[in-house]
Amino acid sequence: RARAARVELTWSPSSSTTVSESATMLYARSHVGTWILEPSGLGACGNISEKSHDTMMARSQDAQMTPNYMDRLASTDDKNLISVEEVEQFFEMTDIDDEAWELVAEDSKIKVQRLGNRKVGGVCVKMRAHLPSITDLSLVSNCLLNYEDRKKWDSQIIGARLLGNARGNDLLYYVLRAPPLADRDFLCFHSLFRRSDGNGIMSYQRSANSVLAPSAPMTNVVRATAYVMATQVYQHPDGGICLNIVSAIDPRIPFLPKWIINLLTPSEFRRFVAAVENRSRQLAEAFEVAPCAFLFQADLSEIETGQGRRSISCDSTCAGRRSI
Repeated sequence: RARAARVELTWSPSSSTTVSESATMLYARSHVGTWILEPSGLGACGNISEKSHDTMMARSQDAQMTPNYMDRLASTDDKNLISVEEVEQFFEMTDIDDEAWELVAEDSKIKVQRLGNRKVGGVCVKMRAHLPSITDLSLVSNCLLNYEDRKKWDSQIIGARLLGNARGNDLLYYVLRAPPLADRDFLCFHSLFRRSDGNGIMSYQRSANSVLAPSAPMTNVVRATAYVMATQVYQHPDGGICLNIVSAIDPRIPFLPKWIINLLTPSEFRRFVAAVENRSRQLAEAFEVAPCAFLFQADLSEIETGQGRRSISCDSTCAGRRSI
């Protein structure tokens, strides 16, 4: 109970919506196959929301449906809230024949592929990694999604802020260092999904409308576009943890050939995976308990305390370990 108090698990409906109507809107479609939408989003991973945009988000529209996910990747027009239907289309796109993905690099540790369709925005890549020495899903997920912890090991992401949460969407802002160029900032809607069997988690985000939070004036920051950034963390059948990342980003760098991004991606991904593995090992050796550990229980212990607020108790596996 003490650990749960660190995480604000609330949903704020608009003033014109009753609590019962809010619950119906939120939970009407909360599953994508075996993946379940976690309404508290990044709050479940130890991030504290500023709540500055909750009401505005609650009144926003869901994303418009497109004939297929390729159309979405080729356009920046739709920047409404992420819907379950959009995520369904994402899975359909990632499950297409492997021949649609061009191999960029592969070794015993990682695999990097690029989508052959050049009409999509940015460079769309699929990256996979196996962390055989790490066994705790929650610690790897904490490295990626707990931004207070992430700044301890990832020097590229700075100034991460959770601006609000409503209708299964977070509004996430962060700055990505890009030396020797100017920093790039992102404003994204984000949704968090967990596997119903407790065997995985997925973070799904893409750009939101910049009107919600423009780049700070008088700064040398360039607003980049994320068509999609989706990360799955799950158990490998032979042991260890798998990372599966699909990313399509336009960093807004004029005159930069896309083949250069292809060239740099494998080496950057290797460094990223090594850093995640190292930090996860540090947390394991220190007997840390990640705030998101409850997401990996097949049967969650949830107690409804009214108006969308939930209290979540820690099970016996937390005994003898410190909260992060």
